Amino acid sequence: MEMPPIDRTYPVEVFLVSVVTFFQVAFDILASASVNIGYGHNFAPYNYIDAWLEITQTVNWSQEDTEKLKAYFAAVNPNAL
Repeated sequence: MEMPPIDRTYPVEVFLVSVVTFFQVAFDILASASVNIGYGHNFAPYNYIDAWLEITQTVNWSQEDTEKLKAYFAAVNPNAL
C-alpha cells in the first residue's frame, strides 16, 4: 500500500504572521535604543546598585562604598538619575 504525498503548502496566514512578527520585532529593536535610559532596553545600572547589594549580602562593604559606586555611575551617565 502506497501513501499519498504530503501536502506541504501552508496557508497564506502563516506567511503573513511571520512577516508581521519580523517587522514588529525589527521596529522594537530600532525604537528601543531611542528611549530614555532606564526604560525599554536601555538599562540604568545606577538604579540597581541597592538591589544588587541586598541580593549579594556583601561583607566589608560600607555605605561610603555604595555612595562612591553611585557617584561613579552618575558621572558616567548623568542622564541616568
